[in-house]
Amino acid sequence: KSIIIKVKSAIEEYPEIKSVLSGGGVLNNEKVCRGLGRMVRKDGRKFLLPPIKYRTDNASMIALVGLRMMGDGQILTDPAEIRLVERIPRFSIDDVQKS
Repeated sequence: KSIIIKVKSAIEEYPEIKSVLSGGGVLNNEKVCRGLGRMVRKDGRKFLLPPIKYRTDNASMIALVGLRMMGDGQILTDPAEIRLVERIPRFSIDDVQKS
């Protein structure tokens, strides 16, 4: 539902928006996809969605980072060390500091 809330907020902030293009793995969830589509189309906007084979998540990027870390010798095998790795649930690109 988070994506629906965020898109709704964007539409409220920018009412001149005529269409919304969305993608990503979350839209493989039919309920989320239909809910977002209904909300976008409600006021006559177009809802554009790529074919399902192009709606992917970031699992491959995570795997690539892991592979590179492993290549650099950054391998954690101790469960206690693994638990110390900082995790940021629901991390948003908006939270990244610009340098």
